[in-house]
Amino acid sequence: DTAQKTVTFSKNYSTSLNITRLKYDTIKTMLHFDTVYYQSDNLLMYKKAGGYGYCDTIGNVKITHQYDTITAWHDGMAAMRLKKKWGYVNKREQLTVQPYYTIAFPFVNGAAAVFDGKRWMFTSKEGKNLNSITFDSIQQTQSGKWYVYNKGLVGLCDTNGKELIPPAYEFLLDGNSDVYVFKKEFLYGLIAKDRTILCKPTYDQFIYDKENHCYLLKHISETPLLFV
Repeated sequence: DTAQKTVTFSKNYSTSLNITRLKYDTIKTMLHFDTVYYQSDNLLMYKKAGGYGYCDTIGNVKITHQYDTITAWHDGMAAMRLKKKWGYVNKREQLTVQPYYTIAFPFVNGAAAVFDGKRWMFTSKEGKNLNSITFDSIQQTQSGKWYVYNKGLVGLCDTNGKELIPPAYEFLLDGNSDVYVFKKEFLYGLIAKDRTILCKPTYDQFIYDKENHCYLLKHISETPLLFV
């Protein structure tokens, strides 16, 4: 906010960074930037001649203004858009993930979710698909993991995008533990993150007990009692 006299940022850094209004105007005038923004990792995002890039706090260009759009830094990578396609660049301005995608999520734990217009996948910082298959759709769970869907079935990927449970179930619930509820052939069971079946799919209904942090499985057709 250039209306403020001083902007202070200290989160995740050993020393705070102060950018005064004078410093902001000096950088803008010296390099003839159209606009200068404050961004993450001690770098300033700037706009020049319609393109976006990054410079340091004394005006040295680190990422040239050749991109249609560029995001903040996440896990050492910034998503950038070039000719209507998204890819990723590192701080050495290496396009390690080429602009090929229509949607690009931020990197977390060395992986990012991307969409090529037809399929979802998780890419590494080197641009490699982390799983043997791609997915029809994805959805992030409350614990940060990912539900992955393929041919109407659901599986689970870890926070780093690697497959925990293959998309082979009608339903899957991540309760932020190492045990997951799954549904197969209209019945519920329990599966561990190492894919060990803890309870075979023999239950008609399940209830997640948030207060006691446990799953209640029920045979509706056999008994009114609840089994933990």
